[in-house]
Amino acid sequence: MARAKRARPFRRLQWQLTRSYLLVTVSAVVLIEVLGAALIWYLVFVSALFPRSVAEEAAKMTPRIAGYLTTSPADTKALSAWLETLRVGVENEKQRPENGFSFSIDTMSRQSVALAVTDIRGDVIAVAPAGILRAGAPLSERLNRPEQVILARALHGKNAAPELAQRGPKGRIVAAAPVRDKSGRVIGAFFVHLVTPFNLRRFAGKTMDVIIPSAVLVALFAGIAGTCFGFFTARRLTRRLSALSQAADAWSRGEFAATVPDSGPDELGQLAERLNRMARQLQGLFALREEVATLEERNRLARDLHDAVKQQVFATSMQVGAARALLDRDPPAAGARLVEAEQLARHAQQELTAILRELRPAAAPGGGQNGTGDALSGPLRDYVTEWSRRSGIPARLEVGDLPAVPPFVQQALFRIAQEALTNVARHSGATTVRIELGGADGRMLAVEDDGRGFDPQKQGPGIGLHSMRERAEALPGGRFRVESRRGKGTRIEVRCEGVGTNGSG
Repeated sequence: MARAKRARPFRRLQWQLTRSYLLVTVSAVVLIEVLGAALIWYLVFVSALFPRSVAEEAAKMTPRIAGYLTTSPADTKALSAWLETLRVGVENEKQRPENGFSFSIDTMSRQSVALAVTDIRGDVIAVAPAGILRAGAPLSERLNRPEQVILARALHGKNAAPELAQRGPKGRIVAAAPVRDKSGRVIGAFFVHLVTPFNLRRFAGKTMDVIIPSAVLVALFAGIAGTCFGFFTARRLTRRLSALSQAADAWSRGEFAATVPDSGPDELGQLAERLNRMARQLQGLFALREEVATLEERNRLARDLHDAVKQQVFATSMQVGAARALLDRDPPAAGARLVEAEQLARHAQQELTAILRELRPAAAPGGGQNGTGDALSGPLRDYVTEWSRRSGIPARLEVGDLPAVPPFVQQALFRIAQEALTNVARHSGATTVRIELGGADGRMLAVEDDGRGFDPQKQGPGIGLHSMRERAEALPGGRFRVESRRGKGTRIEVRCEGVGTNGSG
């Protein structure tokens, strides 16, 4: 049996699975980091979440603004100063005043902020930075149509942040909030205008500053965990596969009592259960086949003993009885009967010797490892020589190109040749026999005689032909063919196209 090729340690399935676990774990961590950065970019620069947060923060500033407007008269100068402080705090987190805006995207954009407070009519009361709008002028004159709608909603007392904020083109964000007095009456509006042009380079740089260290750290710990998990998971899997391989090796040696000790509920456990069931079935099948082969061999021997030895012994006893009857009155005739009885006894002895040779295991090849034609041609040549001496029929063995064959093929070919020569001696009346061992196109054995022949279509095959056919067709790719015509001799051929040159069947 050829030795299984052993894989290098780090090319074995266990390490391949371990590397797969490691690669998947690290890739998943990096992918999560990238998706997180993409999500941040979407939320800040695409979605409506950031404008709504601006509107919510603006609404938190309105009670402070209402305090400036409800004084008599309204302290617009102090309100403008407070708005300027608030605007600077939005643009620069270091200067953010207490209770100022809590949103800032300065780390990813260069933002510009404008703040304005209007009265109930929409006229500007206070603005920051100073000088961009004239006090008392309508704010709507400086807004586009969507921004005018947002301002109008705030002046009408709308409180829902989604209705009071909007993202415009070129990074513009506008938001508004109604300003109410202590009684809840709307007395004005607080309007916020942000310009946040997106800076992709700064965003990518800041994102990489966050992603790369965290990704390296998380990937390191995830890689260690994935490697350990993958190693022990793969180790358990490879152990189960190793048990399957060991059982398969035992089955290839004919040891079908071996089983796979795996009762897991998964696919490998189900495969092990089915293979164990198959092994049990094969064991029963081979046992049944051996019983059938034993019965067939007994039937063949019974027929040989009946047709040859028994008949000759019976004829011998008849000749001895006749000689006893003639012994007193015709001694010469009695002597002739005894000579005939002696010849019959000799023939019976030869038949018994031939049968014993077939039964003796040492007479046939196939007890060792796979071999070439010499492992079969030597024993067969000895048998042909002995058979020719006993039968008085000249026989010639021609050995051709016979590939290496397994022992059971050698044994079968030897038995088929024995059976064929026995049939030649008993039934053919041949004067010469030619045996070919090996040949082209998968031919393994051929036996040809110049005897009387027979018609295969009209004469049913006897036990001998049936036995040879069964032996031949049981071989890998085995075929059995008989060619015969009356007065033209008989030729049998055995081919094994399923046996390669390496001896594997």
